[in-house]
Amino acid sequence: MPNSQSNTEEMMTQLALTPQFIAQTYRMPKHVQKGLAKFYQEFPKDTKAETWHVEPIGAFRDPNLRTARVNIQYRLVLRIPFDGDHTWYLLWVDNHDEAMAWAENKMVEWNNLVQAVQVYDVAEAQAALKVEEPQVSYETPAHPLEGVDDEQLMRIGVPEVLIPSVRKIRDFYDVDRIQRYIPEGVYENLLHLFAGDPIDNLIRDVEEGRVESEDFHAQKRSANNRRGILELTGEEELDEALLGDFAAWRVFLHPSQRILAEGDFSGPVKVTGGAGTGKTVAALHRAKYLSEHGEGLILFTTFTKSLTQSLEDDLRALGANMTQVRVANLDALGNQLAREFGLVAGRLGLVEFTQKEDLALGIMENKIFEAGLQEQFSPQEMLKEYRDIILEYDCETESDYRHVARTGRGFRLGKVQRAQIWAAVQAYEAELHGLGYKHLGRFYNELVHFLRSNPDKVPFRHVVADEIQDLGLVKLRMLRALAPAVRNDLFLVGDPLQKIYPGDTNFSKARIEVRGRRSRKLKINYRTTEQIRRYALQPILQLDFEDFDGELARKDGYISLRSGAVPSYELFDATEKEMEWVLEKVRAYTGAEAVDPVRPSEIAVACARSKTLKDWTSAFHQAGVPYYQFSGIAGKGNREGVVLSTMHSLKGHEYKIVFLTGISEDTYPGRPTGYQEWPAELLAEHDKRQAALLYVACSRAVWRLHLSGVGKGCGMVGAG
Repeated sequence: MPNSQSNTEEMMTQLALTPQFIAQTYRMPKHVQKGLAKFYQEFPKDTKAETWHVEPIGAFRDPNLRTARVNIQYRLVLRIPFDGDHTWYLLWVDNHDEAMAWAENKMVEWNNLVQAVQVYDVAEAQAALKVEEPQVSYETPAHPLEGVDDEQLMRIGVPEVLIPSVRKIRDFYDVDRIQRYIPEGVYENLLHLFAGDPIDNLIRDVEEGRVESEDFHAQKRSANNRRGILELTGEEELDEALLGDFAAWRVFLHPSQRILAEGDFSGPVKVTGGAGTGKTVAALHRAKYLSEHGEGLILFTTFTKSLTQSLEDDLRALGANMTQVRVANLDALGNQLAREFGLVAGRLGLVEFTQKEDLALGIMENKIFEAGLQEQFSPQEMLKEYRDIILEYDCETESDYRHVARTGRGFRLGKVQRAQIWAAVQAYEAELHGLGYKHLGRFYNELVHFLRSNPDKVPFRHVVADEIQDLGLVKLRMLRALAPAVRNDLFLVGDPLQKIYPGDTNFSKARIEVRGRRSRKLKINYRTTEQIRRYALQPILQLDFEDFDGELARKDGYISLRSGAVPSYELFDATEKEMEWVLEKVRAYTGAEAVDPVRPSEIAVACARSKTLKDWTSAFHQAGVPYYQFSGIAGKGNREGVVLSTMHSLKGHEYKIVFLTGISEDTYPGRPTGYQEWPAELLAEHDKRQAALLYVACSRAVWRLHLSGVGKGCGMVGAG
């Protein structure tokens, strides 16, 4: 184990920051932040300069801690380099007395078992567990620490001196209570343990986060250490760390995420997890890693069009080699490739369930009538059969269609009926083609056939895809065709519970084989509070969703790192009163008198329908509250204003405060005109997607979530 030493001046001094230190710097006044910027720049040049007043403090429990002066009032708390190293660790910054109090009982040590620098406070951890009363706990079959011995606790990072305190933990809330006083990695591992993860799984993850080297400098680069330490190595990283909008996820990856991002895999990788568990973060870091260590061009794609630009910005901020990365929406990419390959000439309109649906329904209704099938099938049923069976399973001939299994589709079809449907669909496609249109599924299938027949035309070596739950089989096959089936080919990320569009998302049916350790589930929610996480799940708790392997997706086993206010649900007797209430809350959150004011752009007000969005923009305009209307890939208004959006357009984004409006018995789930004539199966599927949409929208909130509506309450959510 490395020891402390001070004779490191002949080496190039470096600085390392902890997540707690970075978070604390943003709470500091501007003049202190400027002083820190000077310290970052000048201290490594001469750590003994009198300017800094670097001093040991006799009252500190850890003799290796020092204080340094930012200015006459504020002090830094640092840890001197370990033996044989040249890195100073910045731990805290505060007013003089507060900084001293914070550091008094802190210990900063190197844990060789997990290969990580750890910061902890034994006295405070003990005190925190003595004062508080137990709360309602997570339900587990037995106390999670039963059967876990001290050696196992140390193997997941618990310092030996903290074991007595850890043994006193009674429930999830106790873990949360001592968060500030135990090492970051230990806190997360204990959360996992109290959420039901077996201790052996946690030990395995820690072992995977180690490096196979006896060299201390190599060990410092372990995934476990990089979870809690940002070592600044150059001006670019310094500048990034000093930005006001610096996001911890850019550097402080959980070891399980880093293993995924920087691993070498024999084939496709699948990453799943609930909302806010860091799936997109892992995908971004994977793309960055491949841009530096991969073997060719990388595609980073996502289902959501509006996220394309922000993902590209995030990759640039991470320092990815953008000459090797193309960030593109799959539809836009497919259109370009089809034209490059000569599969499309001239204008081509694409039809999908969200595009030109009225046109499709009208044509299909005529074909059903011409075939005399109007008593057997509605246009909606026939389009569903066409989209979900014929196109999803890539049926090119009537024989293909006849042999597709339709298990779980609600009704059976005989040979004669399938022949009738096939004939009607052929007539439908012919008329659609004559009008200059093609269904999006047919378009993708033809492109996939071309790429399979022309492997020399495959455009990418690696594919990283986010939000895969909404792709469906057609687009999954497209992803598989865009890169050769070799090592590190596909990195696929999604949450089956967030599926809000039709289509089967099954890997094996799309010829994507994921086995063993190439399938990972992320379980820690870094975005929302635990209260918001639980509330967001209410709409989908009683519904079944398939995972990407044809099994039922689990809704348990996820936890949030933070606690906060319970979401609210307000009902009014008029829309005007609902709008007045939202505007009043927005002013309260953004006003100078707010205890913790937020910027207007950190607030989103969303509604279920686009036409209602116009009413909200009008209300904000008349009230003189700045707003930015955002829908899909377009936006207008003041970018610093409150975001006004549809619930669909919230997907993939996050805001400190979210208002979801128009959530009532009469308005949600929203249903299109004529739904009363729909078969029960179609209506149930529609409502299920609406429930998933509400889950997605609720989970966009980081700090506060407010639902509101007019009239009676919506049955999908509780009272708060």
